Parts: sequence; C-alpha cells; structure tokens
Amino acid sequence: MKRNIATVILVVAMTMMCASCLDRRSNEEYNFYGDAAITSFSLGTVNQYLIGIRKSTGVKDSLYKQTYAGSNYIFNIDHVNGLIFNADSLPYGTDPAHILATITAKNSGTVLLKDYLDEDFYYYSSSDSIDFTGPLTIRVNSQSGENQRDYTVKVNVHQQEGDVFNWTTMGTVAELAVAPTFNIRAAADDIYALVPTTALDRTFVYDLKKKLDGAAPTVYELGAEAYKNAAAFNGKLYVLDGQQMKVFEDGNLVLTQTADAQVKRLLGAGETELYALSDGGKFLSSVDNGVTWKEEIFNDDKSLLPTVDLNFFSYDVETNEGMEQVVLAGYVTGINRMMVWSKLFEVNTQAAWTYVDLAGDYRYAAPKLTGLTVLPYGDEDIAIGVKADGTYSNFMVSTDGGITWHTSSQYAYPTGFNKSKSVFSATTDSNYYIWLVDNTGQVWRGRLNKMGWEKR
Repeated sequence: MKRNIATVILVVAMTMMCASCLDRRSNEEYNFYGDAAITSFSLGTVNQYLIGIRKSTGVKDSLYKQTYAGSNYIFNIDHVNGLIFNADSLPYGTDPAHILATITAKNSGTVLLKDYLDEDFYYYSSSDSIDFTGPLTIRVNSQSGENQRDYTVKVNVHQQEGDVFNWTTMGTVAELAVAPTFNIRAAADDIYALVPTTALDRTFVYDLKKKLDGAAPTVYELGAEAYKNAAAFNGKLYVLDGQQMKVFEDGNLVLTQTADAQVKRLLGAGETELYALSDGGKFLSSVDNGVTWKEEIFNDDKSLLPTVDLNFFSYDVETNEGMEQVVLAGYVTGINRMMVWSKLFEVNTQAAWTYVDLAGDYRYAAPKLTGLTVLPYGDEDIAIGVKADGTYSNFMVSTDGGITWHTSSQYAYPTGFNKSKSVFSATTDSNYYIWLVDNTGQVWRGRLNKMGWEKR
C-alpha cells in the first residue's frame, strides 16, 4: 500500500517535536545525523511463472507458479551515479511487479519511493510489495532533514526463455575413469584430454571429441608433468614437455620447439601472451609463441601473489582498441579467499600487474576451493571447485573481472555428475560450450541458449 507523503511529513514533524521535548527534560544531548545514503538493498521471496508440459498430451501449455529467494541475487549500489542494480538477471518468468524489498538507509534516514508510473513519492514499508517493472526511484532523506539523495533502481530480468543453460551427455571415456587425475583444454573448438598414467610417469594427449565419436584419435605420449603444463593460445594447444614446447592443432602435433631453459612451468595464456614460471619462481611472459620470454613486473606486494590453482583469463577493453585486460586469480597459502591481480596489456608496452585490493570488504570474494577452475563465458566469468568440507561449490559468477562473485541459479551441475571425489576438469570452447568431465569419465557439454553472443 502506498502511503501519502503528507503523512510522512507529519511523522517527521512529530519526531522533531518529541526530540525537542526530550532535550528539555534531560541533560542528554540528542543528535540528528546528516548523511543520506542507501546502505543495503535486497529482495524477498519472488514469484516465477513458467509454462510446463501437460503430461496427457506432451504439449507445452500448462502455466504454473513457483517461488525462489530473491536474496540470492546481489544488488550493486553505485553511490557515485545513484544506481542500484543486479548484474545477474533474475530468471525468465519472474514477476517483477509484486516483490517485497528490504531497503536500509544510513543512520535510519527516511526512505521514499516513486515508481515509473507515478509522479509522487510514497513512504517505503518492508511489508508492502513494490512494482519493479520499470525504473524505481528511491529518495533518502537524512535523519536531520538537511540532505537527500536519489537512487534509480533497475531490477534486471531475463526476457527470453532461451536464456537457459542446458547440458548434453556426450558419453563416457573409460581411460578417464581410471586415471588418478586429468586435464581437458579447449583450443578454438578442439577439445584435448591430457591424461597421466596411474603411475604418473607419462602423459597421454589426444582429441577428446574424436574419442567420444568412436574414432581412434592419434595418442601422443609425453612426459610425466605434461598434463600440468598446458595452455590454449591463438587457437592452438601449447604443452610444455620437459625442455620442449609442443604445439597441437586440429588434434595433431604440428610443431615441436626447444623451450627456453628458464621456463619450468607453463601457467596459462591471455589473448596476446603466454605465461610461465621460471625455476626461481619468476613470472614470465611471451608474445612470440613461447620463443622468447621476459620477466613480468608487479607493482604491489608479491607476497599476495597467488601460487596455487592459478587461472588466467582476459578480455578486450572496449574503450581502448588493441588493449587487453588480463586477470590472474588463485590462492595464497594461509588465505582462504581468491586473490586477484590484473594488468592492462598493450602491444609494445611493459605493463605491470596490480593487486586488486578489496579494502577489507570480503563479502563477495570467492572462497577457497580445491581445483579452482575459472571459465570465461560470454560477458561473465564462472568459477567452480571443491569446498573445504569436500562438497562441490555452487557455480559462482563474476561480471567485474573476478573481483566480486555471487552464486548463480543460471548454472548447475548436470544430472548424474559424480560429486563423491574431487577429480574433475572443465573448459570452454570458441562456440560458447562448457565441457565438464567427472571422475567416472562421464563427459557433458553445456551451453546457454542466448542470442547475441559477443566476445567480451
């Protein structure tokens, strides 16, 4: 129910009078505060209406209602631009016109609302549903009445039923079921399996898609550590095999070159550079396909540099043609959250890495996960792994380059995925498919049926 603004003014006036009386009756000083700001915003239970399939006919025509917790969707508060929004859109079929919201103002300031159909503000109540069909204006009056601030709230909802993630079972590979661990990597639309032997003395590399199709792909035998040293770069798979760099394309070994003696571990790649570790622990990069390497520069405290479960991902900077944002994410021993570093890369420049400082606000930092895997996916990054209690984490999504993360209901593990062991691997190909393999050798391929895919 919307409440008339005149009532609000009367309540404020009475509050001022009571405060004045209190001041005269006691020796205590009563302070009003001048700050006007929204400090938190969240949604309550949300209704969702979907079309189901009528069992008697198999026709998709039966409308049904279900609910979900809106509090699972994080709302960003941009105080500078006066915006409140959810980066992860609410699911398709959500009813945005009847939602309860919890809105908190600093120092108990007065909160007023005005929806896109009205010209007048009304008093906010946590027990009254709000229409978020269009932009909503929130006005905060400070407790002192001296200041006010307006925010525009935009509740984003998926508008196409096609924005649904679906998994397809691709088959089972027996060799993966008996392997102690394995690694799958996509290079363009090729998927490679890097599988160590039970004795961990050799690594076999082959085209996984051909294997699933029943063909007999060429199997390449590499050294014991090769499965740990793979990176997709420029549509090819680079594998460091001892002192040799081996390059695969279309499922075949197409190039073997002597690796730089200082390169001991191949870590990953952005769009322009390969990254590696030297024997002395130095971070190295190469822009010429691993022929020559240079040491990376770090502006901040290198003790915060992740050394465990490292992931590299990158995206183009839309405002600067030819510039790439590269992100390094992983863990530091003794710190139970993801550590994120980034750098802006531009050809012919020596860019430095910078630690992303969360300034003590770790509410939305990714937790410590064994086998952390970050998958760049459209305009999002997806993270999965195994929690400290041995259970698999929910799919987490970041839309700001890995700085903040939130659980997403858009993605889920496929039915039948074996969560009894922490052995798994995942990758994304150039066609926006996520490939996932569990410890039983089952392989799934999933894709968000979304129109207008663009490279970030």
